[in-house]
Amino acid sequence: VVKCLAPPTERQFSYLRSYNNNIENLKAEVGKLKDGTESIQHAVDEAKRKGEEIEKKVEKLLDSGNNAIVEAEKFVGDEAAANKQCFKGLCANLKIRIQHSTEAPRQLEAIVKLREAGRFDRISYRPLPEDIFCDNKNRSSSSSFDPQNLTLMSNKDYEAFESRMSTLNDILGALKNPDTTLAKEVAWKAENDKLFDQAVFAEVSQSHDIRKIQGEIADKLGLTFHEESESGRASLCNQLKKNKTILMILDNIWENLDLLAIGIPHGNDHKGCKILLTARSEDTLSRKMDSKQNFSVGILKEEEAWSGEFKWVAKECAGLPVSIVTVSRALRNKSLFEWKDALQQLRRPISTNFKDELKQIFLLIGYTYVAFIDDLIWYSIGLGLFQGIKNMEEARAGVRTLVNKLKASCMLLDDDENISISIASREQNVFTATDELVNGWEWSDESRVRHCTSIVILDVKTYVLPEVMECPQLKLFSMPAEKNSFFAIPHNLFRSMLQVRVLDLTDMNLLSLPSSIGLLTNLHTLCLYGGVGVVDGVKNASLEELKHFPNLTSLELEVNDANTLPRGGLFFEKPERYKILTGHRWSRGFYRSSNKSYRSFRIDLDANVRLKDRLVVQLRGIEELSLAGLLDQDIKNFVNELVKVGSSQLKYLQIEGYRGPQFECVK
Repeated sequence: VVKCLAPPTERQFSYLRSYNNNIENLKAEVGKLKDGTESIQHAVDEAKRKGEEIEKKVEKLLDSGNNAIVEAEKFVGDEAAANKQCFKGLCANLKIRIQHSTEAPRQLEAIVKLREAGRFDRISYRPLPEDIFCDNKNRSSSSSFDPQNLTLMSNKDYEAFESRMSTLNDILGALKNPDTTLAKEVAWKAENDKLFDQAVFAEVSQSHDIRKIQGEIADKLGLTFHEESESGRASLCNQLKKNKTILMILDNIWENLDLLAIGIPHGNDHKGCKILLTARSEDTLSRKMDSKQNFSVGILKEEEAWSGEFKWVAKECAGLPVSIVTVSRALRNKSLFEWKDALQQLRRPISTNFKDELKQIFLLIGYTYVAFIDDLIWYSIGLGLFQGIKNMEEARAGVRTLVNKLKASCMLLDDDENISISIASREQNVFTATDELVNGWEWSDESRVRHCTSIVILDVKTYVLPEVMECPQLKLFSMPAEKNSFFAIPHNLFRSMLQVRVLDLTDMNLLSLPSSIGLLTNLHTLCLYGGVGVVDGVKNASLEELKHFPNLTSLELEVNDANTLPRGGLFFEKPERYKILTGHRWSRGFYRSSNKSYRSFRIDLDANVRLKDRLVVQLRGIEELSLAGLLDQDIKNFVNELVKVGSSQLKYLQIEGYRGPQFECVK
């Protein structure tokens, strides 16, 4: 029995003798394995930030190593139980010590094998991009995209202005549903409110440098690109898809930006990636980037300036965010005298990135206070802002397009005309004032107006003009009066303003037209709403004077007495665009409502006015004709005469009071 028990007993005693060594060796190897797995994990994390894929064997070894470490640390922790005394503290728990001493070598061997297996030549690899544009199936020929949420215009730099809060809330509200500082504030709030795991901000600017944009995004995400080509760097798309939710902010876009070429997934390709774009012009977002949801950032209020000393910045910039940002960046860290110089520059003529045509329309709206599109059309044509216009539809479309561009650029708002007025008022050689401001001025002070190219005097009531206005460079003279006012214009008033192209004397109810009006041979647009009497005592001479304007192309005229119409052929052969109203039967609203044609004529004829052939010939170019005050037979004869002489351009014919048979042929 003793011989049989000796070998097992010897083994048990050997485990007890080597107990301490086995436990210490295991602890040492566990420490080495922990160090090795941590190093591998660091390399794995770095590789992932670079956008690389991890080798499967590395991932498996990390899993096995971490499990082995957990198991070994638990085993070593239980070793404390083996040191507990039994038999009232007289001896250790021999059974547990023998079990631990037996298990330790087995775990030690497994850990050594794992540590040896962790010596990798490489732990990651760079995957080939799925495609230059991530998913060629979803790429359209126009490279357009359908981002879910977009915005207009660009955190400690952010001030919670009242005028900005509604826009900010609208944007954040859109992001919750599946200029620059505002966009950064959106990013900060989106992350702070846990709307996204991460928000990335990249400046686009005019250069649209794709490599630079990719680099900014990669820096924010901790990525490193190995490919130098743009197509290779588009592997950014693969990495972005791995993020659960991300807000991508691309600031200050000027032209169409190919998101797919950059590597930004969107739409169904990656619903977790939402895109926020900012631009100076809404047209850039809606047309060039095909945005579906835009938020407009309006003007800043003057009272929102940080301090009284800087209120002039908001005032001189008319509250326009683009202007304020430009000024603030230019004056950052500048001295006081540089700020003062900047103030003077702001008060000088503006210079924008608009095309000249757009700038001229903007200024024209500002210093003439034009409220109607048709008025803007007549002024624009008279000043030569448009070339090659064939009909009224083309002119109206052109003006409306420019006005919409101004609105899209936040330079003109539907509910605030003061922006264009404020900026236009600083334009050199433009004089705009009300009757109250200029009444009583000494016009002998030629320095006020001598170099003006435009003079606009509004709401004239009792204003007395000088005998002569020395304005040799004047192109536009507008002096609309209040209704039911009567004025006498000095005969020599226009003697020294021979370059005038647009003359607007609306509602003046002139007692007479000055004889010097015949000197305005460069006149292109003439507006004479309100009755005109006589010139130098000669009846009908007022209208006869119109034949002396060889360049007159636009005419708007109201003649109270149809009998004053000349009988010998007049101005209808010269103006390309005109609106003529004669008699008291027609509403003055005709000028505002008659937008169908370039050439409109409404005449109230009574028994004293004979329809001579010459008058009919004059009407050949008319597109819109309205008649009243004729007997049925006279109307029928008149219409037949129109057909006979071939009024091929007549498009609209209105006859009031006609009760005769229907016309069979009116062209």
